[in-house]
Amino acid sequence: MEGQITDSQEEIDESLGLSLIILGEALSCTKNKIISQGNLNIQGWHSEAREGWGSSIAVTNKMVEMGWCRRSVYVLRNQLQGNTTAFLEAYVFRRTEERTSHEACTETACEVRTLDGKYKQRHRHKSCDCGSEGPNVADVVEIIRSGQVPVLELKDDLTIAAKARGPYDDYGTVTHVWSDGFGNPFRNDMPRCELKFLAEAIGEVQEHLDMGNDGPKMFWIDTLAIPVGAENKPERKASISQIHDIFANSKYTIVFDSDLCSMKVGSTYMETAVNILASGWMQRLWTLQEAYLSKRLFFKFQNTSLDLETLEESFPRAKENNLSILPNAARNYFHSIMGTAREARIHQMTPRDGVSLIASIWKAAHWRSTSRKQHEAVAIATLLDLNSGSSTMASFLNETYVTGDEEFNTAKYHESMKNLWALIHDVYPGSIPAGVVFLPPPRLSMDGFGWAPVSWLSGQTSDDLQPLFAQNPPTQLDQNGLLVEFPGFLLHCTSAGKRELQHLSEGISEICFPYGSNLLEWYQVRKLFGDDENDITVRSDETANYAIIVPQEQPRTIEEVGLFVEIRRDQLQRSLESSRTSRIFHVSILFRVLVRRDLGNNTAENKEEFFLNTDSILGELVDRSQKWYVK
Repeated sequence: MEGQITDSQEEIDESLGLSLIILGEALSCTKNKIISQGNLNIQGWHSEAREGWGSSIAVTNKMVEMGWCRRSVYVLRNQLQGNTTAFLEAYVFRRTEERTSHEACTETACEVRTLDGKYKQRHRHKSCDCGSEGPNVADVVEIIRSGQVPVLELKDDLTIAAKARGPYDDYGTVTHVWSDGFGNPFRNDMPRCELKFLAEAIGEVQEHLDMGNDGPKMFWIDTLAIPVGAENKPERKASISQIHDIFANSKYTIVFDSDLCSMKVGSTYMETAVNILASGWMQRLWTLQEAYLSKRLFFKFQNTSLDLETLEESFPRAKENNLSILPNAARNYFHSIMGTAREARIHQMTPRDGVSLIASIWKAAHWRSTSRKQHEAVAIATLLDLNSGSSTMASFLNETYVTGDEEFNTAKYHESMKNLWALIHDVYPGSIPAGVVFLPPPRLSMDGFGWAPVSWLSGQTSDDLQPLFAQNPPTQLDQNGLLVEFPGFLLHCTSAGKRELQHLSEGISEICFPYGSNLLEWYQVRKLFGDDENDITVRSDETANYAIIVPQEQPRTIEEVGLFVEIRRDQLQRSLESSRTSRIFHVSILFRVLVRRDLGNNTAENKEEFFLNTDSILGELVDRSQKWYVK
């Protein structure tokens, strides 16, 4: 693989490594085609063709040299799941000059897309110095104060009039990235050159939808329809609660991305799809809910406005005619806008359940970001229509949007994330995925929410999202924490054994324990490194009790993520219908571990150590119906 060391301890040349990876992926894909054409559905023989052979430092370096943002390269590389063939195609397809320098960017942050108070509006051309146009802000404010939604009409002379949305108004919405320069934090107006470009896009879409290019150009864009200025904070707060309704009821939505707007539609499905996937619009959080809520989605390119449905109609043909994995890899753009869940919503076919929807949102938001961190909770709440009500929690989230320009406040940010999780449970009971407890830290430190990740936008490589989509009994959230059902092991040991647990927490050593009196089944546990954990204390006194929670019974020989928890107390429950007694364990997460089953190669050695040592640990298996309150 690229960058690995040979037996002679010499690094493989970057170009040679790239060639070997491309060849390997081509052979894997060919094998996959042969198996498929032979109708041989052999489990485990398709995965490497889907996921690729790993990333190439040669392509990464070339992209950065060409002016790509390091953050964009990092995100794209992970979205393509290590498929270097698709990664190389992205490099070839997007050989365009960036309008701004990304030299200061890192893998964790794009400095260009971070709003730092020096906002500059974008014109179609650098030398353009046209004037600006916007609606009468007083009209917009009055419409919002009356509890209605303002929509805008773009006239032929590029002037704009605001009116209250009527029940039969066909209007479009515009989704864009503020850091691209399509916004305006100071006034509700836009450059005339951009309005002319917008008029062109609206005309293309209306003609495509047989609405007539000559009809009124009715639209909504936050730049013009959400009043700015300190005096209009109440109207901004009201506007944010309307966004779900605005996008869900618009006839179409147009995507404005600075890179896509400057290039033509690709000649193939792969080229177009990869360009969309690599766009800045795909990496922002607000655009996720705007895409998901839209009935029809159009991507504005230099030469046309491309209908998502038209693009997707060409996918089966591209997949059939192409011998590589490229079409499937390029289609990650579709999954990154929750394409399947979006189609189910449009056709009123709800997803399998609320859990799958929340899990899909998490997966789609995973690599996205927002210029203002405090907007994260309200953006996700808008997607789920959680902030349109009058509850205290909904009002708090909407307030974070209005005060977003203020200095970042960690306590308020954590409170907003807590409110988001609480609203999800209140509005969609049982829809918080039980597998959320296995996600990487950091977690909220608030009582009852110690299971909840601080952010949905972790932006880190994560191979442990599978528990999010697992079929588990519905969760329950109350003052005790999140109630989940998972198998696990209760750990029984002496004070000396607890010192071994302390060593485990420090990463000094692993632990190995048997399950069952015959000592034939053993489990190996080690700490999962790389997690951003708080200070961990494993106590050795007799009152301290510990357990390991795992996603499925009897972990496999391949390591899987588990939770090392401290049992704070146990709660007895009795059935009225029978004499059966069960226990609910109230636990706190200390750290994540990797658990695997030892097949018996070391059974004799383990037994000998077990009988000789005073620090041995016993594991008591609890089945998948075991209930845990994670605080």
